[in-house]
Amino acid sequence: MALCIIETVQPCIVWIDIDMEWGEIWSTGLSSDVSNSGKIMGRLLEAIRCVKRWGKILWIGETTRPDILPLNCLNCFPVLIPFLHPSAREIQMLLPALARQIGRELAEDVNTFEIAQVLSPNLPTARVLQEVINAAGFFADTETGQPGTPIRQCHLLRAAHKFKPNYNLFAHEYMALTAIRMCSFSFLLPWRTFDGRRRTDYELPKYLKGIVDEATGEVDIMALDRRLSELRVSLSPQRLR
Repeated sequence: MALCIIETVQPCIVWIDIDMEWGEIWSTGLSSDVSNSGKIMGRLLEAIRCVKRWGKILWIGETTRPDILPLNCLNCFPVLIPFLHPSAREIQMLLPALARQIGRELAEDVNTFEIAQVLSPNLPTARVLQEVINAAGFFADTETGQPGTPIRQCHLLRAAHKFKPNYNLFAHEYMALTAIRMCSFSFLLPWRTFDGRRRTDYELPKYLKGIVDEATGEVDIMALDRRLSELRVSLSPQRLR
């Protein structure tokens, strides 16, 4: 039914949350022969590969687990673009935007640079940043007794220092490096421009030191593979989350 609708509205863009749709099948190793979801997945992958739909439907898939993508899925998405954790500069830009999304205001004394320096080593996602803002808002409301009061620097800094990652930092590094290894073109790396130059406004994460040349942005594939092998040995499948 879904494919019929897609064909009716083409040309169109179809965005697929791969983790939500098929993550359980791939992580548990269920066979598509015994899983209804697996059969649906098979039909959809077949539709993506269909030549007659090329140029009419743009299929985009997103995943936080590039390390478990099966080959049949990779073949359907030939252009792979890595999206890494926000850099310190990007955290500074995200904090005000995420605060506005939940109707909160950051006070004039907020120093996003200082907050970013505290959070950046924890490889935060946008969701983590949102939770830090929520906690800071709670601190602000509790202090003033007025819901929705502007969040000051002391509230945001307290929330940032109190944040305790409930995820494995090495697992996040492994998945980020895997995404970089799978990238289809070097100019799609977040620190490169389309003409191959190193972006001066992008701060490389610390886990790329010794892997990416700071000046040129070139990736040392051998160093990348060595680090992936080290992480693969130290991380059991149960801890890759």
